[in-house]
Amino acid sequence: MYSFTLFNELSYPLGDFYLSEKGALLNILILSISFFITKTIIKEIRSELFIFLAAIIHIQNYFWSGVEKLKTGGKEIFSWIFENETSLLIVKSRLDGFLHQIDLDYFISATSFMHSLNVPLNFIVIFLELSICLVFYHKKFLSIYLISCSLLNLGIFLQTGIFFYEWLLLGILFSFIVLKREWGAISFAKTIGPLAFILILFGSTWHYPHKLGWVDYPILNMIEIYAQNKNGEIIIIDENSFDPYDRSFNYDENYLFFAKNKIISRYYFIYFFDMRYFFEVVHSPEEFVKFQNHMGHYFYDQKKIKKFDRFVKKYFASKRIKKSALLKWDVFRLPFHLYHTKESPLKENFEDIESVIVVYKQYLILKNKPILIIDKEVHRVKVQ
Repeated sequence: MYSFTLFNELSYPLGDFYLSEKGALLNILILSISFFITKTIIKEIRSELFIFLAAIIHIQNYFWSGVEKLKTGGKEIFSWIFENETSLLIVKSRLDGFLHQIDLDYFISATSFMHSLNVPLNFIVIFLELSICLVFYHKKFLSIYLISCSLLNLGIFLQTGIFFYEWLLLGILFSFIVLKREWGAISFAKTIGPLAFILILFGSTWHYPHKLGWVDYPILNMIEIYAQNKNGEIIIIDENSFDPYDRSFNYDENYLFFAKNKIISRYYFIYFFDMRYFFEVVHSPEEFVKFQNHMGHYFYDQKKIKKFDRFVKKYFASKRIKKSALLKWDVFRLPFHLYHTKESPLKENFEDIESVIVVYKQYLILKNKPILIIDKEVHRVKVQ
């Protein structure tokens, strides 16, 4: 599992990447190394201690994700349950290219049905994530909850195409180990349960759990990357081909939604791949406009964009050179995933590509139908 994870990271160009998925494995890997080193010094230490701490580290990710979702409501702590439009995830994932094979009419009817289940689905998610801190009081409860959370990850995949396979596999693995292992005189109800509750509750003080909190709005911002050939034809490029350099073109998002006769603005931006949230409560549209003008609309990191330009030029240069003609040191100069990939993400002739275009798009989703509001070229790179 670890080998596959590390190989997966090497399949992309060197640079920053998100740890929300891989971090669940890497944290337990660090704990495993620490445990084996400690056991060589203290022979009497029991492996149950490692299993206990590893399970807590994994479960903390769910618990603090639930806390983060509630925090998005500000003072109205339960607003995420009643106001979050979870069904919009399906529409957004279709725009991103997932589930596009499904007939559009059937897709719209399915998302309308999911919309009617927004509140119960949100409640189930929050209940699972928050109550998981209590399941160490009985090993059967712990196994049931871990399997339930794995099913939650599977549901997220079916809705969005985002597959947290590391979380899912860890949940199944821990549920199996906890049930099958003989715990001897260790009492779940008297010892493990209370200790686990305290460690999870104060988890952010001794460990950094992954907090996956979000709010789904009827606005979707996207960056699409295209190539233009000598004939002026436009060819879409899978943005994963340029990952993580495509993230240089992240954007600020300002949202409005009405709650109890007041306007709540959620302001969000990504800066050097770090996500930060600002919550403002304004009482009129005029106040919101002032807030929006103060915070700005878009944010493009110029240093990252220069790296993106260099990477794109190197990308197309590498495609025009036969591997047999490469010098040995070129292996270190070219992006790893380009040098070792046999098939090109572009089926067209690379000799004909003149420029790469970055386009910003914004969709408004009304009645589960996306309406394109903004379609704007924000950057262009000449590759020859």
